Amino acid sequence: MRKLTVRFLKLAASVGIVAFVCVLAFIAAPISPELLDYRPVASVKILDRQGLLLREVRGPDGRSTPLLTSQLPPELRAAFLAAEDKGFDSHWGISPSAMVRATWQNLQALKIVAGGSTITQQLARTLVPRERTFTGKLQEALWAMRLEAHLSKDEIFTQYANRISFGNNVSGVEAAAQLYFGKSASQVSLAQAAMLAAIPRGPTAYNPYRAQKRLEDRRLWVLDRLQATQLAHADDIERARHEPLDVSAFGSAYRAPHFVDFVVANLAKWGLSDATVVQTSLDSELQALVQEQIAEEVSRLSERRVSSAAALVIDNATGEVLAYQGSADFFSDSIGGQNDGIQMHRQPGSALKPFIYAEAFRQGYTPATVIPDLETAFASSAGAYAPKNYDRRLHGPVRAREALANSYNVPAVRVADDIGLVNALDVLHRAGFESLKETAEHYGLGLALGNGEVTLWEAGRAYSGLARGGLVVPLKPVTHAWRADGSELQVPAEMKSRRFADSKAVALVTHVLSDNAARARAFGLSNALRLPFPAAAKTGTSKGYSDNWTIGYTHERTVAVWAGNFSGEPMVQVSGITGAGPIFKRVMTHAMSGITPAELVNPSGLVSAHICPLSGELAGAHCPAAMDERFAQGTQPTHTCDMHRELATDLAPELQARCLQLASHRGLVDLGLDYYDWEKNEGLADQPWLEAACLVPATKSVKGELARTALLHPRSGDQFMLISDLPLADQSIPIRIHNATDSRELHVLLDGKPFSTLTTPYTGTIPARGGRHVVSIENLAIYGVFTLVFSLVVGFLLAALMDQKIRFENVFRTIFLYPF
Repeated sequence: MRKLTVRFLKLAASVGIVAFVCVLAFIAAPISPELLDYRPVASVKILDRQGLLLREVRGPDGRSTPLLTSQLPPELRAAFLAAEDKGFDSHWGISPSAMVRATWQNLQALKIVAGGSTITQQLARTLVPRERTFTGKLQEALWAMRLEAHLSKDEIFTQYANRISFGNNVSGVEAAAQLYFGKSASQVSLAQAAMLAAIPRGPTAYNPYRAQKRLEDRRLWVLDRLQATQLAHADDIERARHEPLDVSAFGSAYRAPHFVDFVVANLAKWGLSDATVVQTSLDSELQALVQEQIAEEVSRLSERRVSSAAALVIDNATGEVLAYQGSADFFSDSIGGQNDGIQMHRQPGSALKPFIYAEAFRQGYTPATVIPDLETAFASSAGAYAPKNYDRRLHGPVRAREALANSYNVPAVRVADDIGLVNALDVLHRAGFESLKETAEHYGLGLALGNGEVTLWEAGRAYSGLARGGLVVPLKPVTHAWRADGSELQVPAEMKSRRFADSKAVALVTHVLSDNAARARAFGLSNALRLPFPAAAKTGTSKGYSDNWTIGYTHERTVAVWAGNFSGEPMVQVSGITGAGPIFKRVMTHAMSGITPAELVNPSGLVSAHICPLSGELAGAHCPAAMDERFAQGTQPTHTCDMHRELATDLAPELQARCLQLASHRGLVDLGLDYYDWEKNEGLADQPWLEAACLVPATKSVKGELARTALLHPRSGDQFMLISDLPLADQSIPIRIHNATDSRELHVLLDGKPFSTLTTPYTGTIPARGGRHVVSIENLAIYGVFTLVFSLVVGFLLAALMDQKIRFENVFRTIFLYPF
């Protein structure tokens, strides 16, 4: 029996020695760095440009951005030690007395009701989760001792403070302080530290939002413990007893939600996945003002079915995003408030026109170039394209300055057609409109009117490029980013800076877009684009009033605004100037607050010339008005206006009397053949050719013809198009004759057959018929029958079906040729 006992004791001793050696080996084994790494569990703090927290974006288990030991205030450490482990600084991972006490309590209750865990054991349980069993408790104790063997007390407490749960999906003192107090843990008071220390014992039982009375009692208990352990000064403890809980409203640290969501969604794309602190360029003060302005304006427009709006503010010098409001109310489900109006793809309407005109100015257009704003059907692969102006009117001869400033559609389409669709799309691509992924043929000439979908982000970036004279640079929503260990990450650029337009061409565009007088015809003198400082701006309204835009810039700031409905529901007669325009004005005014505006247009390379506002040529002696226009050096006009000329002196008495009457009534002007029908339709002249007959001819070649009877129109080489879907009876060709004889009547023959008889001022029309024709003039009163044969006219079929998509199957051209 004795031998058996001795053997058993030896065996037990051996087992004990082996176990002890194993325990020592376990404790001595190095701790894997990955176990203590914060990166897999840390959240991301998104800060504004001043360092104010916009939002703590937590991981799946609510982890907080970790703080360094130096960032944890002594009040916080003292409160946790008093509440959880007063002997923390002296034990070696476990507290035998606490474990004995917990064991006795568990035996009395016949279940586990107390753990007796030290702070080190709680950290071990967080790092290596275990079951609530005796074996799990033993595992926890071994890990606690292992942590004590390899980490200092400061390191253990810092790991614990950064990982402990505080309820409401929050872990770590920093996330808890931000959620419950709206401040960093490094700034908490002793009373707030005591409240934080009170929560981990029962995050649900002491929830600051649901159990404030119970939490207050627990906090007072922590303060009592602080006094008993002398871990804080008595006076400080007494003051803390009287300090209210002062818990922040839930979600108070949830600023600029669209912007933060945008940043967080792109961290991986930008190579910032390891970032735990991200400092953005957002100006929180300006952001709040922008949010307020949008809410007020959308409320005002609610009766006209405008439910939301978005705005982007950019610092032109750096490309930094200063404000980013994606909707009128992020938290409103009724308007789809969580949609981001800055990143959605919508049609921009006329907001793309400045880039088309910039390319036209590079190719030789000038702000004085006269563009016919007339009813026009442009041929396209999809059929005839006949754009309409927003006001449903045609404005005749308009200078490019007027056409762009007043956002006329027909001239814009003409310009796009002239410069070439491929060139138009290319300049938009260079300006950063990456969303336009289709071919030029796909968009057609409607590209000039914004039929392709783009984002407000792209538009703001491109207009900021106009503010820089044609240089587009990447926008910078993020300025700095740091890892958990404090090392800084490099923030990549979203794109490479590049020039997309000639600087002088952009200077002209900017000058036009800032010309309030030039846009007065469409928008009036007092409009939303008129600001108390130099600013260029452009509106845009998509087809059907589903979206409207206003985008503009000063030298310092660019503001891009969209207004409409995320559902696509059309607004009620709301255009860019009445919807997005007022928001633009209010936001731009705030964005420029405190800034002394610099010169908007760079005058380098630009010259001025005195021109006629109607013709765009140099003002002549007979022009009733004149204005100064800007041009790129070398593109200024060299010819004098020929629309305004002196009254002819060799007129027949009856014609001269009528001309004098016209001149005294409203002056005389010869707009030319292209505007004949427009003048009549607009009621500007009953007989436009009468005015032309009153004036000295515009060119020397015509002037020489005055010595004899001559056909001034149609001229040699003229071609006329018959439109298949327009009744033939409504299509005719104006005819104009100069009569140098004393005859009162001239007889017109068409293809040798008498057609009509003309008297002063010898104007009329001939039918437009396909084929070849000869026009003759007979003066029977003086010379008898003689004919001025003007050569055979070459007529041909314009286009036999070259493409089955073309709809002009029956279009003919007629060419009149005649010698003089």
